[in-house]
Amino acid sequence: MIRLVVGILKGAVIGGAVGYGAYALDTATGFANPWLTYGAIGAQMDELKQCAREALREGVGTPSLIGA
Repeated sequence: MIRLVVGILKGAVIGGAVGYGAYALDTATGFANPWLTYGAIGAQMDELKQCAREALREGVGTPSLIGA
């Protein structure tokens, strides 16, 4: 359960950093490349998927998935 909370917090921090970095880059240089931003978000989602896989392996959330 701790790994799940840490993974969510880490995702929020990394997501905020990516968003702020894209905003700062656009503001400072006028360079707004959506491919770069969406690529960074895609990499973050892959990391979140790995975290969820570990949590499901440990049994967190299994009863809610069975009941759905």
